Amino acid sequence: MNFRALFAATVAALVGSTSATTCTTTQQTAAYVALVSILSDSSFNQCATDSGYSMLTATSLPTTAQYKLMCASTACNTMITK
Repeated sequence: MNFRALFAATVAALVGSTSATTCTTTQQTAAYVALVSILSDSSFNQCATDSGYSMLTATSLPTTAQYKLMCASTACNTMITK
């Protein structure tokens, strides 16, 4: 899966969880399953370490330098290919 698409999906799920609009049980379950699969992936923490960018605590998109580090990281590339 493309890292930017993965990142966008994660952000969308997080933003959606703070929206006033109520999600259906099916939507909540799908978002939870998607996030758990991302967060439990062994490459997730290593990618954050390699790039200096943590999707869990991020308040903005990665910088150009962080994108370059992500592209150079084996762990990040492993996540991209999933």
